[in-house]
Amino acid sequence: MRLKSAKRVPRPAARALAVLAALTVLLFAPVLVGGRIFYERDIHLWFWGQAETFVRCVAAGSWPVWDPYLAFGHPLWANPGAQVLYPLTWLNLLVQPPRFYTLYVVSHCLFAGLGTWYFGRRIGLGFAAALAAAAFWTASGPFLSFAGLWQHYAGLAWLPWVLLAGERAWSEPSARRSLGWGAAAAGQALTGSADMCLMTAVVCAVWLLPRARSLDGPPVTRRLAAAAGAVLWAAALGAALWIPAVELLERVRRIAISPAAIAEWSLHPASLGQLLFPLRPQQLPLRPELSQALFDGRGEPLLASLYLGLSLVPLVVLAFAGRERRTAVILAVIGGGALLVALGHHTPLLAALLHIPPLRMLRYPSKALGPAAFAWAMLAGLGLQAWGSDERPRRTAAVVAGAAATLIAAALGGFVLLRPGAVAQGVLATDTDVRPRLLSVGVSLLFAAVLAATATLLVASRARTAPMALAALAVLDLVVAQRGVNPTAPAALARAPATLGAIDRGPATRVFAFSYEVQRAAPPLRRPPLPNPFAVTPDPPDPAVARALGLQSYLHSSVAFR
Repeated sequence: MRLKSAKRVPRPAARALAVLAALTVLLFAPVLVGGRIFYERDIHLWFWGQAETFVRCVAAGSWPVWDPYLAFGHPLWANPGAQVLYPLTWLNLLVQPPRFYTLYVVSHCLFAGLGTWYFGRRIGLGFAAALAAAAFWTASGPFLSFAGLWQHYAGLAWLPWVLLAGERAWSEPSARRSLGWGAAAAGQALTGSADMCLMTAVVCAVWLLPRARSLDGPPVTRRLAAAAGAVLWAAALGAALWIPAVELLERVRRIAISPAAIAEWSLHPASLGQLLFPLRPQQLPLRPELSQALFDGRGEPLLASLYLGLSLVPLVVLAFAGRERRTAVILAVIGGGALLVALGHHTPLLAALLHIPPLRMLRYPSKALGPAAFAWAMLAGLGLQAWGSDERPRRTAAVVAGAAATLIAAALGGFVLLRPGAVAQGVLATDTDVRPRLLSVGVSLLFAAVLAATATLLVASRARTAPMALAALAVLDLVVAQRGVNPTAPAALARAPATLGAIDRGPATRVFAFSYEVQRAAPPLRRPPLPNPFAVTPDPPDPAVARALGLQSYLHSSVAFR
């Protein structure tokens, strides 16, 4: 007599994907269930038009190699940011660009989280610790802030997959594993982000090379052969993109860009506190000299949030008290090195790196915070694994670090709430009442301090439920702090500009839109009066959305080819 089979339990990967999917919905609820769309900066200024051009080329029966609409023609296939060869780009044939962008952001968040979970499992983390590390990274400020920089966001999402494939090929070299490593690297290359490809290559080298001469592993020659095979296979798979891209970059003299332009948007040392405290100074009316110093004169940071989670401090310290101290040290080297690169012109490192010619094609050092956030999340996962294991590592250092971070956050929050006038006088440039904004800053700091204090108490306790409670607290800390990191707008923003109705749109019509951002006349020209942009949005007036509407109504040069 056959017994009934037990209830089928979902596989670990399926359970991890379900948890990460729930987190993704929580992070991107405004666009998934609120009917809103991403639009910030280059999304509406560049991406939408680029996607429309791609669709028009394919619909006309031609290869998407040339953009005839922008200016008097621009390369499309050879432009890495156009991602013509990236498989996901072809979904533009089925959905409109704003909805496609939502799919793009959400799918890469899931992709990055699942890759981090697999990598964590590969290096010995348990199910919960690996899942926590994946959640910590995908909910971190730097990762989410990349969502407005599509090619770099996708390239960053590939980082754990390339590292995972490299770990497998390096530990057990074979032709199949080498080809898999190369295929993962080629997938990252097709995203069009040379920055993330280079950073990932450095991360792989720092992660793998310390174990090149391990006595219980294969010979170093086999490992190097596997790496060489992966590089050659990746170059072959990505040749259709990078060969024309390199030629294009040579013609536009990208390699000759000035060191000052390369170093723009360096992370200011004064901004390091934002890594541990939920602060976004760009949301306040800062004094001009302070804004100039913090953002390199750009008026806003490249990455809207740098927050890595105050509640993770005890876990990161615990990582160095467990059995995997060597792994923790390597991750610390990766994170610390990335942070030094992010500081850009504020340290001598960037000037030294610029002596390497290929590196002169890269810009904006603060992009390195993406790999730094990954290393931080993996360290927190290691700490959670150590705390949940039977070894029970020494907790004194973790408790002290957590308590110190908590006290600093509480002191900052209390000062902002009790002395708003002093804060306004010291850093703000407006005489208007900014107490509501400062109240929000103070409450955010105190909330993070409360969660960090609770996490520290859990580390000091011996409760068996502490690891999962710690992970949940840290994720809550990150999710709450990242609200509004990626601004959204009503879907009506994506409709065709009303000003097109006043233009003769014959087959030979071209529109010249003067760029008022670059003043070439003396005296400077002034933008002509525009219709009130607030009248076309159903929401309460939002200055950022209004500016986007104004640029589209004016048919700004990077918008008009829509």
